Formats: sequence, C-alpha cells, structure tokens
Amino acid sequence: MRNLLYIFLLSIFSMGTTLAQSGGLTVTPGLTITVTGNASDSDVVGEATVVNNTGQSISLVWERQTNSLSNGWNSLVCDNVTCWGPNKNANTLTVDAGASSIMNVHFKPNGNTGNGTVVLHVYSQADPTTAVDITYTTQVNATSIQTNAISQMRFYPIPASSNLNITFGNNSQARYVELYTVVGEKIEEYYIPSGQNSCGLNIECLNAGMYFVRILNDRRMLIASKAFPKVN
Repeated sequence: MRNLLYIFLLSIFSMGTTLAQSGGLTVTPGLTITVTGNASDSDVVGEATVVNNTGQSISLVWERQTNSLSNGWNSLVCDNVTCWGPNKNANTLTVDAGASSIMNVHFKPNGNTGNGTVVLHVYSQADPTTAVDITYTTQVNATSIQTNAISQMRFYPIPASSNLNITFGNNSQARYVELYTVVGEKIEEYYIPSGQNSCGLNIECLNAGMYFVRILNDRRMLIASKAFPKVN
C-alpha cells in the first residue's frame, strides 16, 4: 500500500513538473492590435511581440489565416527573420527559451482609404496547444487620426541622452506610454493619470541606438508612435 501511495505521489509530481515546463506564448501588447493611418502613408504598422515561455528553444510557426483588405491594399508580415511579402502566408523560425520575436503586420494602402484585418495563428511547432491568434485591424482615412494626434504632442530632446520628455498638448486620451527597442522588444510602460499633460522617461541606462514610444488610450488603442535616437 505504501509503495502504491509513493508511485501515485510521484506521478502527480511528475505531471506538475511537465505542466510547469510546458508554459506557452505571451503576446505584447495583447491579442488585438488596432492602428489608424492615412491613405498617403506608405504603410500602417500593427506591432506585437511574441515571447517564448515554454522553457526551451522552439520552432515558432506563424500562419496568416485572415487577410481581409480593402481594394488596392496588400499586407506584409515581419518576424525576427525579415519582412515577408503579400504572398508569404506562413513561416517557421527558431526562438530560444525566454526570447522573443516581433510579429508585426504592415498594411500597405497604396493611396486608398479603407479597412484591413489580418489574423496570425502563432504556435510552437512541437506543441500546437501553445497557439495564440493575434488580430491586427486598421482604418485608413484621407486624413490620419494618428497624424493629427502626434501633431499636438512634443517629444524632446531629440536625440535624447538621459531623459525623453513628452507633452500631450490637447490630447487628453493619452493613458499609457510604452517604450520599445527598434526590433519591437518592450522595455517599460508608464501610466498617465487623467489630467496629466506630460511625462518624462528615464533612458539613461539604455544603450545608444534607435528606440520608439507608443501612446495608447485607456482601451489600449494606439494614438501615436514616435521613433527617437538615444545617445551616450
């Protein structure tokens, strides 16, 4: 009887260990990415990062399952390897344990207003149960909502060395500021209380190079984004 109890407890422990190691994938900033743009933009980019939490190196697969675009549009998918053309609907790449890959969709309106939706099905090739579906949507107008928003904001100094200051002007919708590397790796997030019209980002510890910030509203929809160089 004691031996049977030991085997039972051992099997539970082993199962718990397997489950703990199986982990999964997480997506930043979330499974729904909404962006806006303007018909004169060369592309409108929905940006996401997929993190490998499985505890081991995996072959990460993405498949473009939905590609619903207005007439005259096309879309590209960018991962850590490269940006893939409109006819490339799947790719497999290696992502080490704890590492990440950008998973961005570039909507190409080609001068046309309209709407677009792309859904990427992303999973570990060895374990399809890790699957996540990321939905990217955009609305492209004759006049960009994002362009109007960013024109009211001020980012200074550029280039920045120790701090990047942002004033939001008349844009009272700003609730979150996210700081990213140029390859889409999230570094920090800042909450902006209602009524606060500015914030300062401490970037002194960052290496020199290009970074960008994203301004989001309280529904985490993108209001504006801005790239900037950091110098020592």
